[in-house]
Amino acid sequence: MNLKVGDLYNKQKNEKLNTTLNEFKTSESESIFFDSNTDRNYNIDDFSNVLKLANNDEFSSIYDENSEELKKELLSIYDVNDDKLIDELDMQTIGISISSEAKIIEIIDSFTENKSNKEDIIDIDEKIDDSKQGKHGDCWLLAGLNSLSYSKNGQKIIEDAISVNRNGSYNVAFKGLYLSINITPEELEKARKEGSYSAGDDDVLLMELAFKKALQLVEDGEVDAPDWLIKQAKNGETPIDGGTLEAVIFMLTGEETEYQYNCYHPDCDGSANAELQRLLPGLAWLLNNSMERVFDKIEENPEGYCAQISFYGPEGTADDEPITIKDVNGNDVVLTYGDGGHAWSIKSVDGDNVVIVNPWDSSVEITVSKEELLKYAKCIRYYEYNK
Repeated sequence: MNLKVGDLYNKQKNEKLNTTLNEFKTSESESIFFDSNTDRNYNIDDFSNVLKLANNDEFSSIYDENSEELKKELLSIYDVNDDKLIDELDMQTIGISISSEAKIIEIIDSFTENKSNKEDIIDIDEKIDDSKQGKHGDCWLLAGLNSLSYSKNGQKIIEDAISVNRNGSYNVAFKGLYLSINITPEELEKARKEGSYSAGDDDVLLMELAFKKALQLVEDGEVDAPDWLIKQAKNGETPIDGGTLEAVIFMLTGEETEYQYNCYHPDCDGSANAELQRLLPGLAWLLNNSMERVFDKIEENPEGYCAQISFYGPEGTADDEPITIKDVNGNDVVLTYGDGGHAWSIKSVDGDNVVIVNPWDSSVEITVSKEELLKYAKCIRYYEYNK
């Protein structure tokens, strides 16, 4: 008989499988199930590859209500990362027929071997792919890199910055600082294991290490830099803790960004411009002095801009209090915590809605209305290509 992946989920309820997988755990322990034949524990990461296989379109019919619930539970207790899973092409070579428990174990063994091999390979392709922010407060950097990745112009900036040396190391060129930073494979591997940096795309990790080195030189006064960048480098616990898109663009290109604050934010400073926008929003739009006008620019010329939007809770908000708005489907979206800022990327604008991406997980796109965004957006930083 064919043993479907969905059946494996429900093995405790399906005695006819006569399975040897005699222990099933749903906790953050090292093993998720134990195979008595091989005397081997399999962890959640191994099992997530079976889940990945099950997401193949041709497996769409195998899930029942219970297996779907268990799948969600597994994914919620293990932060599955795409780079730890077998890729789609490899999955297709395995095929969709699983004829026995032994075959399942064989597949898991294969996935585990492939996963281990992939984790040992540095994959730098001069492109920005999905990543998840680590412990460093460098949302500004990751959001900036993500924003650049959404257009051909931005992708070209990334490609021009990264080069590979004959010895296998990498250079990142910072045109704004007349500086090139070298990063070795050993440094990348060490950073992976450390856990403070981003997970996912190696190009993002490479950029984190290079920006940190470059900003450390700025902080130490070893390279010439604008006063605002020196202040930024000295402001955080490490040189990359805290910043804006302004630093990303200046360091990579030597050019400047534009800034537009949001007068509707609870902490708006009450300046004359803010009052103008509140009282005469139409006039502010005509004078190119409103956040709505920036949205219009991006919608009119999506290939011409990259943009970063920053959210802050009202001044005095407790550090652990989530600042939330609703997406277009009515779901809660956590923008940041407390009154500290958090930077997101703007991917696109369509009418009344804006697609934003959080560096906490850049694979997730969230669509929200402009009205919702304006509740806690403090400002937009944006860069116009080929001005």
